[in-house]
Amino acid sequence: MRFNKHQLDRLSEFFSNISLVFFASIITPFFSGGMVNYFIIPIGMTLTIGFLVISLSIIEK
Repeated sequence: MRFNKHQLDRLSEFFSNISLVFFASIITPFFSGGMVNYFIIPIGMTLTIGFLVISLSIIEK
């Protein structure tokens, strides 16, 4: 399956937005005063970094 430049840009933007959602879901409890689950932080950071790497690798192509 081949994507054109516009589709790759949109796909990269999609993965970038997903990484922002994961990052926001990790950071929100710190600022809202809610209960912080320290088990979720490394998982969320790993997913955030992973989706950013995917997004950047799509942009390179």
